[in-house]
Amino acid sequence: MTRIAIVEDEQKEAELLKSLLLNHAAAHGREYSVEWFCEPLAFVAGYDGKFDLIFLDIQMPGISGMDVARRIRESDGRASYRRPLSFAFN
Repeated sequence: MTRIAIVEDEQKEAELLKSLLLNHAAAHGREYSVEWFCEPLAFVAGYDGKFDLIFLDIQMPGISGMDVARRIRESDGRASYRRPLSFAFN
């Protein structure tokens, strides 16, 4: 199972991305577990490295997606360079 995190402050955008991902999984015989995080600072604070793929919004309140990625890489060490990060632009 592929574990995916969506870090996005707008519910509508997060639900759309989750729907697209789950439709992709169904169409290609894959299994995805998708979790949405609307608070980027809380995601960073509780980050435990369990996700295989992380989608980050760039513009969020309190911290940008770029800064979230930087903190993940700092906390994860070299292992994070194998973890794909994707950025969403509005």
